[in-house]
Amino acid sequence: MSMPPPRKDDMLAPLERKTLTEALVERLAGLISEGYWAPGTQIPHENDLAAHFNVGRTTVREALKVLNYMGYLEAESYKGYRVSEGSSEFLLRTLSWAISLGQRDYDELTQARLIIEPALAEQAATQISEEALGRLEACVARMAETLDDETQFLYADRDFHIILAEASNNRILFRVTVLLRDFLWQWLKIPSSTRPSLIEHRQILEAIRRRDAAGARRAMQEHIEHILERHTAVHTQPGE
Repeated sequence: MSMPPPRKDDMLAPLERKTLTEALVERLAGLISEGYWAPGTQIPHENDLAAHFNVGRTTVREALKVLNYMGYLEAESYKGYRVSEGSSEFLLRTLSWAISLGQRDYDELTQARLIIEPALAEQAATQISEEALGRLEACVARMAETLDDETQFLYADRDFHIILAEASNNRILFRVTVLLRDFLWQWLKIPSSTRPSLIEHRQILEAIRRRDAAGARRAMQEHIEHILERHTAVHTQPGE
């Protein structure tokens, strides 16, 4: 697939700033976002892209790999790349890429949880199945059994939140919840926090059992706020 002749003062102008790979990633992502290549369309061969943007094939190859990871492109055996048709996968991969490259700030990630998870709990309370409710109950039982084993407690804690997010029937927010939990994992071990956390999970569970949407939202919000408070208390040194 050939490239059209370059046009001045548009997204196809020669690359001049940033590293060549970064600039090419930004330019190609912009072209895809603007609809220059429609979903499912095969993009030009790397030789054509290299000639058009006046960069080496290695730069093109690296940029295409980044765009593939981010979800903009999908690799085709022996054919190169085509524009991804999965908008939700593109969103999630881009979010993952942004968090991976940026500074992983505990407070910001927890604030994201505060926005997302109470809403998911509220939604789940009105539509959770009996099977999913039983799985939540099993998670709380596991948490009660592993109060003195922080790692196993956290596995049960994680499962509780993932099951609850899945019960909301919002696939994108479910995946975002999994992503946030994965990035926060290193900070979730807070000394002497298993018992208060168990109480809070029981409160969330009771609200969901009652199909109390407002109560589930409130209980989840309070739980995450308390996590943030406990984390701050442990990691703030006297005099800071």
